[in-house]
This record gives sequence, C-alpha cells and structure tokens, in this order.
Amino acid sequence: WVNHETGTVFPVEDYGAVARQTGARFAIDGAQALGKVPVNVGAFPVDALAVASSKVGGPAGAGALWIRRGVPLTPQLWGGSQERGRRAGSPDPVTQAGFGAAAHHVTDRLGSMAAVADRRDRLEGVLRELGAQPNGGGPRVATVTNVSVPGWKGDALVAALDVEGLCASAGAACSAGIPEPSAVVSAMYPAEPWRAAATLRLSFGPETTDDEVERAALVLKGVLSRRKLERV
Repeated sequence: WVNHETGTVFPVEDYGAVARQTGARFAIDGAQALGKVPVNVGAFPVDALAVASSKVGGPAGAGALWIRRGVPLTPQLWGGSQERGRRAGSPDPVTQAGFGAAAHHVTDRLGSMAAVADRRDRLEGVLRELGAQPNGGGPRVATVTNVSVPGWKGDALVAALDVEGLCASAGAACSAGIPEPSAVVSAMYPAEPWRAAATLRLSFGPETTDDEVERAALVLKGVLSRRKLERV
C-alpha cells in the first residue's frame, strides 16, 4: 500500500478493481499505511490486509491479518488451533495487548498527519536548499522523506549525522547494515545510478516536535557545509 523507503502511496483501489475483474485474490501489505492513510477495507475490493504493531507505536513482534469473510486461507504453520486454526503456536499476550492499546490511538495518529506533513515539508525544503534531490513522486505519506545528496555516499552521510545526534538511514530499517545501494531507488532511477548510493531517509511522526525539526535542520546544514564530501 505504502512504500517503506519513499512513502509513496500506491493506488490499491485500482489494483483491487483489476484483481476483482480477473477473478484474482487481492492481499495488501498495509504495515506502512495504518495510522497514516485512511484504512477502510469496505471501501474497495481487498481480500486480506496485514498490519504491524510497531508502525503505530505498539511493541514489535505483533501484527494482525484481516481476511474477508468467505475467503479461504491455507495455514503456513500447522499444529494447534490457535488463531482460529490459521496459525499454530501460542500468541504472545503482552505484545498483543500492547498492539491493542496502540490501535485505540490510530485515529488520533491519522488526525495528526497534516501537522506531521508540515514539519516534513519544512525539513525537506532545507534539504532542497542544500542540493538534495527528492526521490519518488505522486501521493505519499507524511512520515517519510527520501532524498539523494550529490557528492555523498548514503552510509557516510548517515554516520556523519549520527555523530551530531541526528538519527537517519540510507534505506529501509529492515536493510540497515547492508552496504548495498537502495534497490527501490535503483529501480526508480535506472539512468541515474548515483541516486541509489546517495540516499538519505528521514522519518517523522506525531511525536516529532518543531524544536526537533529545527535542530535537524541545523545539523544537516552543518554537516553538509563543513565536512569533506566523500564522492560517490
């Protein structure tokens, strides 16, 4: 539904309509969508939707799978009758309770996205002034900005920012520590290979404050202006 590196929102309603016309089942990875865009499974033809606790402020290790009534599902793990026979194994009540508590605040998080987008846009404006080039286009969530910074390797820039107290990444959190260029950005800009090696990804949330955005802007200006560039 939402790309985890660029924040691009895909037209899942259109995809679902095509799937329905061809008789195919349509399942959505909604981990990055919950709490950032309206999620209404009754509004378009989707057969299954997966969401994750950690993406809405809950503990890692918990998630939920919504399945439309009447849609068959073959279990991937066989054994006990937990989860209505769909997934064997005893669930973790602590993480599930945490996810449940976080889910109660999803509407609040969704309502804060306009303010989050304003903070993102302000910092993105600073990055543009410093020569960074945004990656992606079209509708996107408020919580992610992804740019490529000419003259820098992404991991070198992330390390330089970390020294100054600014937490960033050169790609998805699940690929942290992997020195390969972003596969997402590589696919988006095949004629500009430098982009994938020079990516910088910053995340925002309802908890992000104006002071933190101002501090991040100062750090970015300082690092990009005074440090010797490591050429890609």
